[in-house]
Amino acid sequence: PNNAAVLNNLGALRRAQDRFEESEAAYLQALELDPTRGDAHNNLANLYNQMGKIEQSLKHFCEALILSPKLHSARKMLGVAYYTLGRFDEAAKVYRDWMAEEPDNPLPRHYLAACTGEAIPDRATDDYVEATFDAFAESFDANLERLTYRAPQYVAQAVARIHGEPAEQLDILDAGCGTGLC
Repeated sequence: PNNAAVLNNLGALRRAQDRFEESEAAYLQALELDPTRGDAHNNLANLYNQMGKIEQSLKHFCEALILSPKLHSARKMLGVAYYTLGRFDEAAKVYRDWMAEEPDNPLPRHYLAACTGEAIPDRATDDYVEATFDAFAESFDANLERLTYRAPQYVAQAVARIHGEPAEQLDILDAGCGTGLC
């Protein structure tokens, strides 16, 4: 009960279980013990965002960025929060400031185009797509599990219906085809 890191993790667990009030209580307790935890501010802000408490999320996204200026997820979501509230100029400022600090980073350029409607590319740039997928890679399997993703099982069942049970007689190359789970 007196360890801010453990309470922050408990908040994340409770959020994943859709136990939002318990999650909020854990994050708030973590921040009471250690108000300098940028990750706990960011987690609480994301929880508030998910709960539709956008105004409350703003304070904690800002705190997260003050404490952890390179926390890209907080920058992105601060802009999203401003945008959701119809505060478009403030959303654009978040992304312009980020671009000024990191001119080679494709993320703020993409988000700025999305929130202003200016300089929209024909498609997302390769560097943006790569950065997005790289950031998603660690949680990819867990998200598929949460979504009860069953495509590989359905493919296996269809192949078994057509060709019978696996006899290990085929050599197969899966060359970057989707999840790689088939």
